[in-house]
Amino acid sequence: MQHKKAGYGILLFLCLVLIGGGAASAADRAAAPYTENSGTHVERLQFIPTTKPAVIFTFGGLSKGAELDGILTEMAAQGMRGTFFVTERELQRNGENIRRIVAAGQDLGIGLRTEAGADTAAYEAQIQRIQTALRTRYGV
Repeated sequence: MQHKKAGYGILLFLCLVLIGGGAASAADRAAAPYTENSGTHVERLQFIPTTKPAVIFTFGGLSKGAELDGILTEMAAQGMRGTFFVTERELQRNGENIRRIVAAGQDLGIGLRTEAGADTAAYEAQIQRIQTALRTRYGV
């Protein structure tokens, strides 16, 4: 029963449905910030155009092992893929859970937390620290 609850949680957590044909406009929107700041703050995103609908699941919050097990088990049973967004704090506190996510073949993304008074440089530094940690510790 717990795995069913985890499965429902997956569906309810964050589900975005992409309708075929939207990939090109999404790519154009993603390229706009790159163009506007001459590429100094963001990298150009790459998209794989598709004419088929897709469902994207994203996850945050990695501290509870039992819930994570349920989600990973249900995703494997359904042949599903997800992106787990990892914050600096989670990197410091939940290394074993992050390893389990990677071992399960799921994706990791960079999760940012807002900081009072932070400017662009502070967020860029946070992104760099998380990106470096993900590459060196988990090979992603």
